[in-house]
Amino acid sequence: MSQNKEVVLKFLLVLYGLSLSIQDSIFLVAYILLTLYYLIFFYKDYVRNIKFYKFDIFPISLTIWRIINGFLKANNKSIVLQKAFKFLFDISPIFVFRSKLLFKYSQVFINTFITFLTIITILATLSKIFGIYEHIFFKGGDLVFKHKNHIKSGTIWSIAALVSLSLGLFISRIYLFLFVILGYGLLLTESRSYYLGFFTSIGFLMLILFLKYSENRKKHLTLTLLPLTITILFLYLIPSVKERFLSIFTKLNTDGSIKCRLIMWEEGLKAFLENPIMGIGYTNWKEFFEHPHCPDYHAHNVYIHELTETGIIGLLLLIGFLLSLFAYLFKNFLKIQFTNKYNESIALSAILVLVNVSVGAFFEPAFVKTAVLLPSLTIIGLGLIAMENEKE
Repeated sequence: MSQNKEVVLKFLLVLYGLSLSIQDSIFLVAYILLTLYYLIFFYKDYVRNIKFYKFDIFPISLTIWRIINGFLKANNKSIVLQKAFKFLFDISPIFVFRSKLLFKYSQVFINTFITFLTIITILATLSKIFGIYEHIFFKGGDLVFKHKNHIKSGTIWSIAALVSLSLGLFISRIYLFLFVILGYGLLLTESRSYYLGFFTSIGFLMLILFLKYSENRKKHLTLTLLPLTITILFLYLIPSVKERFLSIFTKLNTDGSIKCRLIMWEEGLKAFLENPIMGIGYTNWKEFFEHPHCPDYHAHNVYIHELTETGIIGLLLLIGFLLSLFAYLFKNFLKIQFTNKYNESIALSAILVLVNVSVGAFFEPAFVKTAVLLPSLTIIGLGLIAMENEKE
């Protein structure tokens, strides 16, 4: 019976991997099914092996602070609890995937995710070249497939590309070939925030290779620089992608998206200075921000949004979570002498994905979006257990 249960678990992991490539609402359902099945049938195993870390206190404390802040200052108190517990659900993969049993079958999930997204990228590229069925893959010129917008598709393609690169360095060179395809797919999403997150992650990868792998440093740097160079060339060979990337730093007066961000950030910081401790109140951004030409759903910068709504306390708790998590992953990765290459590649993937989503948060709503948090924290949760496996 136990073997049959594990077969179903593997099937649900494959389903989750497939769903990540398709649409956020689909992978939300797949994640819920996987989590419920795992906790129902393997609850004892999970409780027996789960390990808690010091950084876990930060997201729990942030949730409590948001509830307190919301009940003290929010105009619409009915959604405060809903939003606070939604955040806990969104970050739950970092706890759920902190499991030896799920990690045991995680390569099935990872390979399904990467392979299917690669196929989608190839089909999207062919549709663009030959001008057929472009509407299936592109929306407004951005590669989104079935995702609702290029922020969400940019998240998925950047995560897949970074995981492929890590696997390519330690497991098989085939993953480096997939990395080039997925990196090209990321460029086609035209998601500027995840261009920056992706390239910053590559910078941290260079640092890690320099600090840890003295004997094979030249080899690893070459393997990283080659596909990265190809990806950067793609960036400049596609005019629309090049212009959108450069618009982050230039043409501020002509890019409406950048102009709105600047307006939001300025207004948010003004509000913070008037209410530095408590902010304007958790969930109050829509009531606070009114502009005829700019959206009102968030500040398009997670850190400014948190600072504006929940004050300096909320921001410090959020930054504390990210920095303490990064410090743990980074320090242990450098310290551990890995004996298993798959453990090593997934642990490295966790660091790169964390950097990616943290940098993306400067320009997009990374820590208020289920579509961003679920896939990112799935990889990070696997990275934590990969390190624990090596320690044992």
